[in-house]
Amino acid sequence: MDKNLRHLLCALLTFGWLGAGATVYYVSPSGNDANNGTSQSTPWRTLTRVQQAIYAMNPGDQVLFQRGGTFRGSFSVDKSGTAGAPLVFGAYGSGASPVISGSVTVSGWTDQGGGKWSTPLTSTPTYVFQNGQRMTLARTPDSGWYWCNSGNATSLSSANITDPSGTWTGGQAVIRGAMWAYDVANITAQNGTTLNYGTIYDNLMNMNWGFFLQGRMAALTAQGEWYYDATQQKLFVIPIGGVAPSSQTFEVAVTQKGIITGWQRSYITIQDLDFRHQTVSSVSTEGSSYVTVQNCRMQQAYMAINSYGTSCQFLNNNILEIYATGIQILDMGTRIEGNTMDNIAMVPGLGQNNWGYFGIRAQGQNNQIVRNRINTVGYSGIDAKANTLIQNNVLSNTLALLNDGGAITFDDADGMVVSGNIVSDVLGNIESAATQFNSYHSIGMGIYFGNHMVKNTVVTGNTVSNCPSVGIHVDHTMLSVNDQITNNTIFNCGIQVRFSDFSNNSGSGAVYPYYVPAYNDVFTGNILASTSEDQSCLDWQQVYTSAWSDFGTFNNNVYFNPYNAQSITVTDVFQGNKLHRYTLDDWRVTMNKDWNSVSTERRRSNKLVTGYTSSELVTNGTFNSNVANWQFWPPECTLVNTPNQLDGNCMEVTYLNTNTYPTMRVDPVPASPITAGQWYEVKFSLKSNTNGELRIGFKGDTQPWNTTFTFDRYFPFGPTRRDVSYIFKSTLSDNGRLFFYQTFDDPHYYIDNVSMRQVTVTDDDPLQRIILLVNQQETSQQFPLSGCYRDPQGNDFSGTVELEPYSSLVLERLDPDECTMTTPTDPFSLKVMLEGPFDPNTGLMRDDLRAQGLLPNTEPYSALGYTVNNAGAALQTSLLSATGAQAIVDWVLVQLRSTDAGYSVAAAKACLLKANGEVIMPDGNTAVDLGIAPAGYHLCVRHRNHFGVMTAAPVTGNTFDLTNGGLATYGSNAQKVVAGKRLLWAGNSLADAVIRYAGSQNDRDPILSVMGSYVPTNVVTGYYLQDLNLDGKVKYVGSDNDRDIILVNIGGVVPTAILQQQLP
Repeated sequence: MDKNLRHLLCALLTFGWLGAGATVYYVSPSGNDANNGTSQSTPWRTLTRVQQAIYAMNPGDQVLFQRGGTFRGSFSVDKSGTAGAPLVFGAYGSGASPVISGSVTVSGWTDQGGGKWSTPLTSTPTYVFQNGQRMTLARTPDSGWYWCNSGNATSLSSANITDPSGTWTGGQAVIRGAMWAYDVANITAQNGTTLNYGTIYDNLMNMNWGFFLQGRMAALTAQGEWYYDATQQKLFVIPIGGVAPSSQTFEVAVTQKGIITGWQRSYITIQDLDFRHQTVSSVSTEGSSYVTVQNCRMQQAYMAINSYGTSCQFLNNNILEIYATGIQILDMGTRIEGNTMDNIAMVPGLGQNNWGYFGIRAQGQNNQIVRNRINTVGYSGIDAKANTLIQNNVLSNTLALLNDGGAITFDDADGMVVSGNIVSDVLGNIESAATQFNSYHSIGMGIYFGNHMVKNTVVTGNTVSNCPSVGIHVDHTMLSVNDQITNNTIFNCGIQVRFSDFSNNSGSGAVYPYYVPAYNDVFTGNILASTSEDQSCLDWQQVYTSAWSDFGTFNNNVYFNPYNAQSITVTDVFQGNKLHRYTLDDWRVTMNKDWNSVSTERRRSNKLVTGYTSSELVTNGTFNSNVANWQFWPPECTLVNTPNQLDGNCMEVTYLNTNTYPTMRVDPVPASPITAGQWYEVKFSLKSNTNGELRIGFKGDTQPWNTTFTFDRYFPFGPTRRDVSYIFKSTLSDNGRLFFYQTFDDPHYYIDNVSMRQVTVTDDDPLQRIILLVNQQETSQQFPLSGCYRDPQGNDFSGTVELEPYSSLVLERLDPDECTMTTPTDPFSLKVMLEGPFDPNTGLMRDDLRAQGLLPNTEPYSALGYTVNNAGAALQTSLLSATGAQAIVDWVLVQLRSTDAGYSVAAAKACLLKANGEVIMPDGNTAVDLGIAPAGYHLCVRHRNHFGVMTAAPVTGNTFDLTNGGLATYGSNAQKVVAGKRLLWAGNSLADAVIRYAGSQNDRDPILSVMGSYVPTNVVTGYYLQDLNLDGKVKYVGSDNDRDIILVNIGGVVPTAILQQQLP
């Protein structure tokens, strides 16, 4: 409440900027610094005059720059405003935003021959621009990379360096010294192919890292390059396009900062300005507080905003082509919201050495990073510490220049919340990385837990997709504890989620042997959707000891990989990177986790067989009477023809292990011919008495034993029959055969219907078969579907799907014979949930009314004026004895509405609502029967003090779930989303379809009225409309009060705001 009231107060005071006695000053390119500056007809001209005037300014004063003008230089704000009257620096007039530029123009060019031109320049430029396009500091090679033959932290050698000794002395080497960094090294000496330079952070360790050389006249060879000779005080350029520079506008960046807010200065607003070409930052807050920077454009600068302050706001700015980090803060209580960022830190060597190239980097307590849109960043999109709130940001194409990081990263975190963010396409760039490095592959992660300390941190409701490495990487140190990863959707990543103790040897808590028995994490409610056989839903990585750590509670997750049943892996680094593969059933038994989680049973391939072009290549694969034409090794194996296990007779394989060999092999004879470039389908049926796995591959006779296979995959087996089809493309022409390997850990299985044939195929693109719908907007959005789809939980969808803001839905396209959606007849099943009693920790609703004996035995809606076809219906009293998920929460009203202009009610009955969201009839019947078939009607559910909700279209299915977004709803923002569930909005204490906190007919005053007095601390027990959280008590103040729900649901800031029910 205090926080909400503070926001309200700030909002109200904002309208009082131009108070009595405040002065507005105007600045125009056509002005004169001798003017008084107090009218548009007598403006100042320069930033120097603005700087002079600042010291005499008073709270509420404004300095406005003329739109369309350019103002070169900088100024410092060393005065303060007040909360109600901030100092304002903004714009006036019409046209483009006024430009605050850190560059100066240059002219007076001299032709140096060979396409080179020069002009006198006394200041060393950081950047040079031709007609607004950044030129390149002269470099070699002009593009691409040289490669180290050897190197360390102070020198490197490369056969690519062929210039005479001394050529590069005084220049710079831009070196990819680590996966995550570029270092700019100042060259102190060159001796042939060897460079010496000042110590860089990253030791090259004699690996072949990429680099280029810059900053010497010898490198000025290509169009679009520049070089500055400090001795001659001349700028040399080869113009873009080879044109004469006199026909172009050339600007050189020489000013460090645009606007600086000074030490202990406060209440300063900077708005509607266009900053360019600053060599340190466009805006710098230097020990300031309550600084607001809003609706500005910042581009072609080292950093857009660099802040060391308190309670600042950086709002709705457009930030693009920044060369280091976009926004960097070391603040307390600062809010970064609504900014659009694009093309950040994308030039090697122009960003920070060793650690930088971020979109947003936030250090300090109580900061908030909310609703920003960040696209194309060199390294991480958001990097934060402490208890930062990171919420509803949209990030794409991060790690576009560097590698081994995450779109959202955090460390030294305690109490952080990362919620509702949309992350996609985390790239992981290795173009200049050393091929000898032990992790030479793209390591792009969506959300990354850092390697110092992360504890008491909540990562919830995020959507992460298209990461080559890991969707969410939950790394641990010995200080990690109590982290929660809940209700996230991870899609199409190399590994959807990884838990690891990799960093136990890092940070202040590291103690040998780096073992922590338990971390007490919570991993629940997540959807892990893989789209290839090589992707894992979950990887559990154990690094330092043979004793297993327990990462915490794993439950209620969805493991979805129709291309690989073994979608859970355990990587035992301590035991030599031994990889264990698990089905969900195996995982439950082995690790005692995920007992209420689910996995997909459907199996798919990215190829579909369109025809067979060979006869059967396996002899006696049906084992009708014997196991002839099959051989094995070692001798401890037995092959037996066994009836009554699969399809009649089959082959029973048993490994009678005597520890002679760790594995056994079974294969058919004679050898089968295969042809390079052709496709083959392998089929078999598999079963066992216990869970295990079988390694299956095809080896050509010319391929070495135990090393090379044409294909090589693992398939699980267990008591449930599995019918397997696997399609592979041959890489060689040879004779060979299928091999079936097992270990002594999995000694027994039955196999039947073994077949291999050459086939023709067509593609079945997994990313067309499995799709991710994402709503990146602040309002609900509808997505049309063509065909029939099913989500990983087994719910079917067609027509239109509505998604709540910052939410997503994974769907698998079904073939016509797989679609089970039918036109319903009565009765039907229905699920809905109410916000008031909903508990996000359990995913259930509380049943306080039932538990306290307050639930009425007869339906309440007739008395409230609704038309009810089963008016006076009484509940079956035995239903009140149910507890837990089956407990009765309250009565609801279910309606069918016609498609006429008024959406008239065709049928309506009062029903009961269970804690798990199921709607049942008053007599306990789980099928809802309204007396007519619902086909062709809109389905509507109403509650006495929650908003009703109605389907946007007439229903077309016989199972209706209004909690998961599968049914598009009428209107916009019709339901509230909490912990991934769609809920009916609470707060309608007057049952009038509008939630109001203030004004006439507000929903707050009735809470006081029901108490019979205006003593706010009173509590009344009973079944009341004003009991908004359904706990059986009407409370105005204190914990679990009913008033706060109203304020939060109207937005929590402006008390006069309202929320409207979305029903016709």
